[in-house]
Amino acid sequence: MFFAKPYKDTLYKYHIYNFKDKLTCYTPYGFYFTTRYKFSAKLPIYSLLWKFFVETEFQKQVEKHFSVAKGQNTIVSGCLATEPLIDPNYVPENNWKEQNTQKKRIIWAPHHTIDYIFNFSTFLTYAEFMLEMAKKFNDDVQFVFKPHPVLKVKLINLWGKEKTETYYRQWELLENAQIEEGYYMDLFLTSDALIHDCDSFRGEYLYLPKKPVLFLVRDDSITDVMNEFGKKCFDMHYHANRKEQIEHFIQDVVLNGNDPMKPQREQFFKDYLYPKDGIMPSQKIINILKEELGE
Repeated sequence: MFFAKPYKDTLYKYHIYNFKDKLTCYTPYGFYFTTRYKFSAKLPIYSLLWKFFVETEFQKQVEKHFSVAKGQNTIVSGCLATEPLIDPNYVPENNWKEQNTQKKRIIWAPHHTIDYIFNFSTFLTYAEFMLEMAKKFNDDVQFVFKPHPVLKVKLINLWGKEKTETYYRQWELLENAQIEEGYYMDLFLTSDALIHDCDSFRGEYLYLPKKPVLFLVRDDSITDVMNEFGKKCFDMHYHANRKEQIEHFIQDVVLNGNDPMKPQREQFFKDYLYPKDGIMPSQKIINILKEELGE
């Protein structure tokens, strides 16, 4: 039995406590645990699982240090969620609006933490400015507004439904822009760059090392909530805490192709992200299950 999420935000009958006679497994739905908050590693499900498949050796060491099971059930399989990004046989769908093929494609992915315990969201600061950027670079760039699915609910609570719906509609109405709120691996693969402030995307987009990525920094304390691996991912990003830096990234790095960090991202990808044995995470998990259970 594979669980889809590790939290208790589902019916009680689906909690792991009710499956003591089953072989239970979990693979993180996104890039797992790049912040310093230890509650994630201490979620009960992680210690109760038969097999916990994680992305890198770093995540395994986190489990060894913080979980009750001390990582005894933890196996490094690679990141299953990002497998499409490195699978040479995967063919992505092109969900972008029909445009001039010479235009660059940029994703803006704001996080939902506008009212959360570790608030690193920059959405309220740059919401109107990013619309301005989409209009200014109409002839050269396609934009996708890729908000975290929870952001809209938070905005309705803050702004009200009418203002929130109006804002979202503006992105749909622009000739060179659109909203995508669902599956995003195809979006990543068919993009040219990412602008974001998301925790999981900090690791996930680095699986595409040839594509530049900009992290929007709320304030200098952002690194205080990152663990060692999260900081390594952060260091592979360009950073911006001012509007002019965002515009510079779009113009100089994306459009002009001045991307001095590309060699660093490629080395990071080889050192930490790409499977050393070349086996895709899904196949590795299948191999482990066959070995444990017998074919």
